[in-house]
Amino acid sequence: MVVNADGFIETIAFSGIQHEFEIVVEDVCYLLHQQLSNLIHSIYIYGSVAEGCAVPYQSDLDLSIILTRLPLAQETNILEDIRKNMECAFPVVSKIDFDMGILSEIEAPEGQYSWGYWLKHHCKCLWGHDLSKNFEHFKPSRSIALAVNGDFNITLQNYITRIEKNQTGEDIIRLQKEAARKLIRSTNILRRENDSDWPKTLEEHAAKVIERHPESAIDVNYFLAGCHKTQSSSEQFVKRLKNIIKWIEKESQKQ
Repeated sequence: MVVNADGFIETIAFSGIQHEFEIVVEDVCYLLHQQLSNLIHSIYIYGSVAEGCAVPYQSDLDLSIILTRLPLAQETNILEDIRKNMECAFPVVSKIDFDMGILSEIEAPEGQYSWGYWLKHHCKCLWGHDLSKNFEHFKPSRSIALAVNGDFNITLQNYITRIEKNQTGEDIIRLQKEAARKLIRSTNILRRENDSDWPKTLEEHAAKVIERHPESAIDVNYFLAGCHKTQSSSEQFVKRLKNIIKWIEKESQKQ
């Protein structure tokens, strides 16, 4: 798992944007800067495109965008228009995600274990002042796991609502995959404070929680498989998701 010889969590090994994705990344950054220059503080890339392992026409383009302040309603609409228009114009990416934060949140002490960790270890700055340089490297801790995924209940309940209301097959498949990935990553909050490892892949997250909680194996493996393909009706998926959310909540309170 991704810890170096000194016990620090490794950062992404960025070696440039894959050729197939260069234009879409450049165009998105250009439009954001051109249309919202007073709002955008900095832009970062993360995920498979940042790590150089993206698959054309299958992988998402994931960007973290730090804003100087809360956006006005008109600015929120512009952000969404840019995202949707670029998504339609560049089918080489299956989806474009904007993960947005406010500068004051990142600079606040309580932002250290969430945004500080995220920018330092998962992101590469594409434009603007690189905030990752404001943070030292982090060692594994439950505080980071909670800061990053402590919202799992709220986030997954939102996915449940969207899955139950959605009538489009392709959207349900996408939502189930996203929910399954969030669920698997959220199991890291069950780590102990003295654990020195740090799972990176979905498979590593699943293996770690199953090793410590063998009783979770059937459900964890179900959702691990669901990260890549749907294997049951949305009703069955939601039922199992609700059950494992309750289980994680219960176990996390024992930590």
